[in-house]
Amino acid sequence: QPAMARHALVGSTLALGGAACYGLLDEGRRRRAHEGFLGAQRAARAMLCAGDIALRYKTLAWRHGAAPQEVYEAQRAAVHRHCAQRSLEMCRCNGGLFVKVGQHAATLGPAVPNEYVEALSALQDRAPARLQEDVEAVVRAGLE
Repeated sequence: QPAMARHALVGSTLALGGAACYGLLDEGRRRRAHEGFLGAQRAARAMLCAGDIALRYKTLAWRHGAAPQEVYEAQRAAVHRHCAQRSLEMCRCNGGLFVKVGQHAATLGPAVPNEYVEALSALQDRAPARLQEDVEAVVRAGLE
């Protein structure tokens, strides 16, 4: 218990210190810090998704690797469906380039399991929309 309390104290102190430093930044630095935070958040979300997917496929091999072919294929299809939905959610949450990669993966028919193609094809026609002002701001920031 004391170790957990100490970790909570250190974490909250770092969070408060970071918030205080963030408040002292000018607008340009604050924007870059915010973009950096969003990038780290997207990277963490992608790593967690990839780790979850890898673990599910490894678990499939451990639990059902020696099962009869039809049992294994049914379990594998279930894992494909779950992981495809997880990938779709991650692409939608992360937006931008992740949506583009998901759209591309949806076009790779024979190389990608059908469950992924079906799930990720939702990004083709139901991709999250952005306001034109947001797009223009990103382009302007990239040209600066």
